[in-house]
Amino acid sequence: MTRLVLGIATDHPDSSAALVGEDGILAAIAEERLNRKKHCAGFPALAIAEVLRIAGAELGDVTDIAVARDPMANLAPKAAFLARHPQRAGRLMLRRVAVHRQVRSTLDRIAGELGVDRASIRAPLH
Repeated sequence: MTRLVLGIATDHPDSSAALVGEDGILAAIAEERLNRKKHCAGFPALAIAEVLRIAGAELGDVTDIAVARDPMANLAPKAAFLARHPQRAGRLMLRRVAVHRQVRSTLDRIAGELGVDRASIRAPLH
C-alpha cells in the first residue's frame, strides 16, 4: 500500500498543511495564502482541502495524519517555569489542557471542517 501522509500545523501562528507521498512532498500550503489572514493561527481547513486537491487525493486515501504539535514535549522546562511562577500556574495549566483536547480532537475537526463523515477517515493520528 502506498503511504500518503497529511501533515498539519494547527492552532499556532502560520497554520498549514502538507501532503507527503513515498516520493516526497506532493503539496504544501499555508492557510494564510488561502484565507488572506497573515500569520493565521486557526485550524488549516482550507489548506488541508487544497493539498488534497493539488495531489488529486481524497481524505480516504490518506494513510497517516501527523500533527506538528506534541503536548508532552519539554515537560521538564515547563514544570520548572511553573515552579518559578506559581501565580501563573492555574492559567497555564488550563491552556495546556486545552491544547491536549485540540490535538485529540484533530480527526473530528478535519471531518467537520471538510464536511465528511468521521468514519471515512481511516488514517491514525500521530
